[in-house]
Amino acid sequence: MILRRLQEIIGTEHEVFAENKNWVSRQLLLKEDGMGFSFHDTIIFANTETHICYKNHLEALYCVEGEGEIEVIESGNIYKLTPGTLYALNLHDEHYLRASKDMRIICVFNPPLSSPEVHLADRSYQADPDARQFTVNRKKDRMTFAYLNLKGHPRGNYMLDRLIQAGLEPALVIEECSDLATAGRQELEKQLQKIAAETPLPRTLPEILAGRNVRCVETANHNDAQSEELLTALCPDLIVLGDTRIIRNKNILDIPDMGIVNVHPGYLPTVRGNNPYLWSIVHDLPQGVTVHFIDEGVDSGPIIARQRLYLQAKSHLPTTTGCYQPTVRRTVGGSALFS
Repeated sequence: MILRRLQEIIGTEHEVFAENKNWVSRQLLLKEDGMGFSFHDTIIFANTETHICYKNHLEALYCVEGEGEIEVIESGNIYKLTPGTLYALNLHDEHYLRASKDMRIICVFNPPLSSPEVHLADRSYQADPDARQFTVNRKKDRMTFAYLNLKGHPRGNYMLDRLIQAGLEPALVIEECSDLATAGRQELEKQLQKIAAETPLPRTLPEILAGRNVRCVETANHNDAQSEELLTALCPDLIVLGDTRIIRNKNILDIPDMGIVNVHPGYLPTVRGNNPYLWSIVHDLPQGVTVHFIDEGVDSGPIIARQRLYLQAKSHLPTTTGCYQPTVRRTVGGSALFS
């Protein structure tokens, strides 16, 4: 746990004044704190104007005291800033920040900043070589994403159906047609048939995409050259995984600007790997679901959101020796990986 008080920051090296004396930032959290974002209590001094364009970072700002305005250069729009106002520079908006009275603003940066905070000549902060940089293609009217799933896999079809119902339509669906896909589909379909009376079976891919202009392609492996070529040609902002094998192709991992999102049926980082819901029961670990970005590890990428689930067992698990005994492959960061 990290605990800091503003009065302990003021007067130290973590109270940073701008070279032009327009503002002062009290750095409560920085990159080295390992939170994935930095957190700043900032004062914008009255009667100042600061020209800003954070091309390497996303920033959210919340005004708690004072008055001012922000002028977005591209559109010319001017927005008043008063206590209780939040604005987020999700398009790396180039802007002028002006204060008519001293403004106290809470600022959050992603990727996180390190000390000191020094604006470069182009009015940005230095890019973090260790972090995924957030870029925006202003020529696009909407985000483009590709969806990957094992061919006909029910869990992936459930997910795709819900995404489309929410108005999120992929530009490309790549289905892997392999022995792995067939085995996984058949096993899950067998289990879903047992609860079909309570939970409707998922719709098929043709049913989900009926009447929609979504390109669908089959490949032999989501890591193969064909998948890489398809994704490179599309250059999506985001890749979303349904039910897939582990994506190990480094070139594919680097394609989308925003990253690759996976839904893990377990509570990360406590339980990683395959069948986490089973090992959570066996080892009395938290049950849950996690949405996270993937990296080159196994279920080790940055967590976007997670939900703890509290399930009440209907019966006791078998205690016969050998039943439900997992093979622990290795432990990474205190989290067990099971097979």
